Order: sequence, then C-alpha cells, then structure tokens
Amino acid sequence: MKRYFTFLAILTLYLSCSDHDRSSLGDLQYTIVIDKNGKNIEYYDFVSLSYETRTETGQLLNSSYGYDPRPIQLYRVHPYFKGDLHTALGFLSAGDSAQLKINADSLHKYYGFPEYVEGSHIIYNIKVHEVITRGNLSDSLLNAKIEEFKLRQTNRAKEKEHLKIKNFIASNNLNFDSTDSGLYYTITKKSVGKKPKIGDEIYINYIICDLNGKVIQTNLKDVAISSGIYTGGFKYEPHKETITENPASGFSEGASMFPIGTKARLIIPSKLAYGDQGNGIVHPYAPIICDLEILEKN
Repeated sequence: MKRYFTFLAILTLYLSCSDHDRSSLGDLQYTIVIDKNGKNIEYYDFVSLSYETRTETGQLLNSSYGYDPRPIQLYRVHPYFKGDLHTALGFLSAGDSAQLKINADSLHKYYGFPEYVEGSHIIYNIKVHEVITRGNLSDSLLNAKIEEFKLRQTNRAKEKEHLKIKNFIASNNLNFDSTDSGLYYTITKKSVGKKPKIGDEIYINYIICDLNGKVIQTNLKDVAISSGIYTGGFKYEPHKETITENPASGFSEGASMFPIGTKARLIIPSKLAYGDQGNGIVHPYAPIICDLEILEKN
C-alpha cells in the first residue's frame, strides 16, 4: 500500500481561501469545502477519492480528472507525521471535499517528496467518493466488498469509453477517420513513399499517451527523459514491425496502413489495446493515443 501513500503525497492544488476559514493541526492547514456530515474515515478504511495537484505558484502537477477520470484507491493508515494526508482523511467522510496545505519540508522528510518545489507548501484538493468501513469485517468480507466496488468502477468505464473518445475528438482540431475494427486515425504528415505489403518489415518511431496527454511508452529517448519515464535497460531505437494480413492490435493495424515516411495519430480503443485488464499503468477499458512515424527499413 505504501506506493499509494507516496503517490498521494504529491497531490496539490492552489489554495485561495482566507486564513480565518482554516483550521490547523501540526503541519496541516485545511478547509472542508463540502461536508456531508457522514461517519468520519477511520484507520484501515478503504477510500476512493479524486484529486488535482498544483504548486503554490499554480503549476499543475497531476490530476485524476481529464478525459479518463478515475478515482484513486487507498487505505487510511496512521499518519507518517502529524498533519499529513492521513490526518486530514480522519476529518472527512464519503461525499466530502477539502482543500489542504501541507509543509513541503515535512513531506520531503517523511515521504521522500522531491526536495525542490515552487513554494514552501504542497497544496491538495481532494474529493472523497466512497468509503468502505473496515470496522469488524474479516479480511475476506472486506476484500469482497472492495472487489465489488472495483467491478462497478470497471463497468462504468466500459460504458463510457466511446463517449471519452468522442469528447477527445471533438476537442481537437484534427479530423479523425475510422476503420472497420474501430481504430481512429488522422495523418499529420503525408508521404508519397512506398506502402508496405504483407510480409514486409517496417520500423516505427512512436509515442503512446493516455487521453490526458501523459506519455506511457515511447522508443524516443529524449521524449522518455522529458516525460520522466526513462528506463536504463530499455533500448531506445525504432520498433520493428512485420506487416500481417490480420493485425493483432490497433498499433499493428495502424502501422500497416500508411506509406513509408508518413506520420499519423491513432486513437486506439481498449479492445485493440489493453482491453478489460489494463496493464498496470493504463486502466481497464481505457483508450490510448499513439503518434507514430513509419520509417525506412534500417
């Protein structure tokens, strides 16, 4: 569970409420924006919440909103220091929202938060959606309730996937066409090069993102570094693809469609990407964006 807590330590949002609206506890300053007067979250309760993150200067760091909004999930545990996020969760219940202001030095000391941030505080804006109370539940009953909750979330994502793609297309200036399989594509750089045929090997530069523009995977080293996903053991070189009659994925289908030298953007629905399971980074039933360039054979 610790990965959730480390991740949540960087949730921030610019806080513009006046001092007399705030209560303080340790390093924590907070304002409860919406109070449903429900049962407060207790230790080891399971919590689903949404967030947006900014520095004190207003720089957006991260968000669970956007084209593919997914609440994150965690257990409330005993605070790592007086006034951390888990302290604040103890004042909240399902349906509540709050604005938090936490000292950056404390977060760095106890959570390993990056030493340098713009401003002296980390600002959170959180909304609690659901709480599964641990109480006297056995591990098996608690886990069953959590799995039921996750299944509901997955089913909602499945129902809304087409709408997410439609909204994404509507908000961009590019016109997308679609194939019979459901792959969306638009050519961003035309080419009069040779079109690969079945059995040919081609090479591809690619950048794969989620609908919010966050880079998930790429073969371009400079993009990986600037996006914070660089991995030392990965070979950053053009990806080799063999053209087949029945492509197994949206990526392969897109790669087979264009002449050498073409640049294109694909919107790949989950059924042609990571499906109903996701891959640990991409959520289940989440479409992805792929910018690709078809290269000459090495």
